[in-house]
Amino acid sequence: MSGEIVASTTTGATDGNAEPLAPTEEPPVPAPTAAEETLTPEQERVLLATLPSRPLLDLLRSLDGLADSLFVGFRLVPANLKHPEIRRRLLREVADNPDLRQHLRALWQEVHGELVDALRTHDVAALSEALPALVERWDRERVQLALLLDDRPEARAVPLPPAEPPEPTPTRTPPPAGTDQAAATHWREQVRSLRSELQEARKEAAALRAQLAEAQRVAEEQRAAAGESDQQAATLSRALERSTRQAERLQKANRDLEARQRETARQARRLEEQLEALRRQEEERARAEAEQQATEPPAAAWLEAACDLVRQGNAPAAVAIMAPLLRQHPRAAAVRAALAEAYEASGAVPAAITELCWLARWHREQGRATESFALAARALLLAPHDSAARRAVAEALAAISPGDEAAWAAVRHRLRAVEKASPTAGQVLASLLPATRAGQAPHLLDLDTLVAWPEGGGASFQASLREVIAAVDANQTEVVWRVRQALSRLKMENRQLHRAVLRVLRRYDDSYRSVLVRPTRPVVVDGSNVAWRAPEADGRPRLRHILTLRRELRGLGYFPILVYIDAALLHQIDQRPELEALAARGEVLVADPGTDADESILRHARKLGCVVVTNDRMVEHDLEDTVTKLRFEVGPEGAVIRQWHEHQGQ
Repeated sequence: MSGEIVASTTTGATDGNAEPLAPTEEPPVPAPTAAEETLTPEQERVLLATLPSRPLLDLLRSLDGLADSLFVGFRLVPANLKHPEIRRRLLREVADNPDLRQHLRALWQEVHGELVDALRTHDVAALSEALPALVERWDRERVQLALLLDDRPEARAVPLPPAEPPEPTPTRTPPPAGTDQAAATHWREQVRSLRSELQEARKEAAALRAQLAEAQRVAEEQRAAAGESDQQAATLSRALERSTRQAERLQKANRDLEARQRETARQARRLEEQLEALRRQEEERARAEAEQQATEPPAAAWLEAACDLVRQGNAPAAVAIMAPLLRQHPRAAAVRAALAEAYEASGAVPAAITELCWLARWHREQGRATESFALAARALLLAPHDSAARRAVAEALAAISPGDEAAWAAVRHRLRAVEKASPTAGQVLASLLPATRAGQAPHLLDLDTLVAWPEGGGASFQASLREVIAAVDANQTEVVWRVRQALSRLKMENRQLHRAVLRVLRRYDDSYRSVLVRPTRPVVVDGSNVAWRAPEADGRPRLRHILTLRRELRGLGYFPILVYIDAALLHQIDQRPELEALAARGEVLVADPGTDADESILRHARKLGCVVVTNDRMVEHDLEDTVTKLRFEVGPEGAVIRQWHEHQGQ
């Protein structure tokens, strides 16, 4: 075999993508020593030539850095293995790299496993008899390589059967020298032979003419059948066009019917809403009449008489006067206030606390939180450890807005007055005030309450749960990491507040709780592909799909969630102001105008080493399928994430 690799060496390859290496001028490759290698350089070339391109490229990729060094200046694709420069580099590397040679031999035996198994099924003594059949099925080069790579030393020594010489072409011998009779006989034999060959040729020609006539007849029949098929196809095409037009008319009629049904449904809903509004108005009117009757103040003379009795020190008589009035007017605040003074003056502390707590709750319902706190503090002054009084104080403080400085100034003034009147009550009130003001009372916690998040060493930072949720939406990883650490400390230092925080998050949106308490991993989302998944009836993409998918990804433990969209989506979306607000807050990343967001998506995914959520294969920018992609479905009941069912590179 010469120094070039010929096409015949690839006969019998098991991979349809395998192609022979193109012949070229090969640089001399130093032959290894017998102790190091059993194959000659020529056999090494044959081994490489009989390996399919795809498995060979996969092997080079698996060896650390080898594929990159061999393909410097070239794309890392199977077709480039045929390039002369890459072939020279590979042969040079095979000669210098024993580990690569071992890997190549293992790969060759795996690819030609059927031939290797056929050799191993025979004993060494029976190999000589089996080799001709193997050579006939495979070529001599493959069988010889399989013998040389056999792990049995005796098998490597078995010689191949000699190659059969080509069958000689019969030639006509000249007539033997001798008499004229012998020459005449010889020429007669030659003439008879030529006549016999001529007759056979005429028979073959007649047979060929008959076959040609039959083929022409069949061709005519096929042309006639093709003409009939064309006519039938034209008829079917016209019928299909008619059916298509009819289907379009039916679809239009169906859309009109659906539009009328939607309009009818909207009218029905409006009528129901009007009826419900009328019913609520009637109920409100009846309730107002009942409350007016219940809260109608009694005659001023009776109240003045009761107050005079209290001032004169005859509180029991005042109670006796006010009790019947309270039964007639149970929601009259003036009666309750007078009765509270009478109970307080007579020493009936529990009854006085009951009336004061009722008044505090009534003022709080009327929107007067400062008056509510004053009455609750008055009840706490009567009994500092009464649970109803403490609860009334906490409720009144919770009703005061954090930014209402005037109300908090009144609270501080009331606190100083209570401390002067009763140090014990002042301590109880002071213990309630800072906890509630700082947002540490678990039973008063909500999304807008400031929470002190511990950071260790006595330090802390304050932020409401709504601010934490906004940080999660904007992918502020540093803020989210601080909150996660603070939650871990709260679990050990203040379990009650820890449970309250998680309860509020679970009640608002449990996916945010998942981000703060579970391990997370980043993800990149093809936002435009998600928005266009199921467009509106007017053909516009939906912002709701992006928000629904983002919530599902949070629940699955993905964070940060980088949503990329094309610049054109800002003008196409069904809720443009909302999408622009998300982009302004950094919750959605917008690609530059005129560019494809797929490039940014794949670049960011490779940088983070994360997956991409999309139903697009992105073959234009990910030809080698190096980025894992997750499919999705978005429907009325939420989003579903799933793996591709087949390899994306196929």
